Amino acid sequence: MSLNWDVSKIENNKEVCFTGEGDNRCLAPVTNTLIWYTLAVDIGDISEKNVDEFYIRMNLLDRLNTGPMHWEAAGYRSITLEELRQHIGLHTNVGRGETRNKWFKHKIDGVVRDLEYDLRKQVA
Repeated sequence: MSLNWDVSKIENNKEVCFTGEGDNRCLAPVTNTLIWYTLAVDIGDISEKNVDEFYIRMNLLDRLNTGPMHWEAAGYRSITLEELRQHIGLHTNVGRGETRNKWFKHKIDGVVRDLEYDLRKQVA
């Protein structure tokens, strides 16, 4: 399934979500990254109601080094709360809508599985 997104409901979306002019116009890096984060955090829309939860999940992934923005060699930095709030109104077709506890368990279990796999490879 494709990842579909809509930025039309973001205030000042032309300035916030895009860079360049004419043929060079493209998605701003923060907007593009937040679109992909909707998959990782399992929240398809950024709203006043869920912006704090989105921020917590996004930063948990960063701290676990599993988020889409974890590119240390490319000058890694986290998306700020201010940048996230500028994207209130972003909509994607993502959203199983897991509760925080279920989402945390799912993500932590995945990291532990990866660590166990890495450990088995080193011991073998």
